[in-house]
Amino acid sequence: MDVPRHRSHALTLVIYAIILAPKIPLLVIAGESAGIRLDDLLMWGLGLPLLLSDRRLAHDRLFGAAALFALCCVPSLLLGGTAFYPLRLFQYAMIIPMAAAAGLDPRRLAFVTLWVNGLACVLQYAGLIGDFSTGVYSEPYFGARAAGTTGGPYEAAACANIAAAFILSADWRHRLLHRRDAWLAFIIGGITCVCAASRSGVVVHVIIFGIYFACTDRFRLAVVAALVVGVAGWSASNGATVARIDADALTSVTEIGSVGSEPIRTGDPSFQFRIQRWRQALEVFKGAGWPAAIFGVGMGRFGPALDGGWLRIMCETGAVGMLGFVVLLVAMTRRLVGVGTPLVIAALPVLALAGNQVFIDAYIASKLMTLLFVLLGSLRHLDALDMSSSSRYSTVRPPVWRREIT
Repeated sequence: MDVPRHRSHALTLVIYAIILAPKIPLLVIAGESAGIRLDDLLMWGLGLPLLLSDRRLAHDRLFGAAALFALCCVPSLLLGGTAFYPLRLFQYAMIIPMAAAAGLDPRRLAFVTLWVNGLACVLQYAGLIGDFSTGVYSEPYFGARAAGTTGGPYEAAACANIAAAFILSADWRHRLLHRRDAWLAFIIGGITCVCAASRSGVVVHVIIFGIYFACTDRFRLAVVAALVVGVAGWSASNGATVARIDADALTSVTEIGSVGSEPIRTGDPSFQFRIQRWRQALEVFKGAGWPAAIFGVGMGRFGPALDGGWLRIMCETGAVGMLGFVVLLVAMTRRLVGVGTPLVIAALPVLALAGNQVFIDAYIASKLMTLLFVLLGSLRHLDALDMSSSSRYSTVRPPVWRREIT
């Protein structure tokens, strides 16, 4: 897409502002967490004209898959829910022409996001600043479960997972990874997950870096580092989750409807809360009959959070929505695959998204999905960058069993 340089710079600034600005509910019209906010208006105002002016998007498989997923969720509205959620999904597709027109370096954006989000999490955990998403900016306390610049602790950890995974995937693809960059991403992402007290984030973080280091010759050192991060994250989250979850919420039915299920006592309030809500969602899904199996019970039926993305897609949008989401994941992976790159390395960002989907509703987390689509949309610009003269980057040293490809 040919865009004048001054417009390209302006788009880059807007994208950085949308990604890095704290998730403050400045303007929420309706739809709870899927409601229209100021950043949504910016994306619609800038993305829609670019979408209508670029005919090449008709041949962009990632754009087509994102639009298809949004369309697959529309029939579920006949059974209930709110239209704001499918609109949010289509908004992700509009990010692709914005990122392509901006021509920004996705590696740099991923690193800046990792640093800014990580710094915000550390300051919140230290009690120097408060949580932006809840509006308690002036009420910080030490040991708070950090949310960074996102809408919650789990989203902060998931954004760190996505940014770190993209750095590894894109830089292996272009043989540009500096010897220190992988460890920087590992350390910053690990600290973010620990401050956010997100055990799912820690597990995904350890998995994606374990896969990366297993494909290099630094596996043993990585195992030790992964164990340190895992133990630290698990111990930090045990205290934080117990402190943050109201015991009364474990025996109440909210946002879903009365189904008469008794909560399962597991000794872990966070997991217990999820088990109860998942059981309630499944009972609502089974009670809706065969139309729900095909089209779901309505997108947004379970409120702002079910804390289980895969289950939520199946229950709210049925088999049609699940198929659309799988097609989207395949399109994301195809965009990330490069010449000579192992598929498992290329797919690390998709693996990070799929892993976080187990315990959070990642696919409707606006800050997380906006970051992912900006990185994917600008990846083609990365292909055009000539980094051969850069002294900061050096070739990734492949493992013994793959050195013949380079």
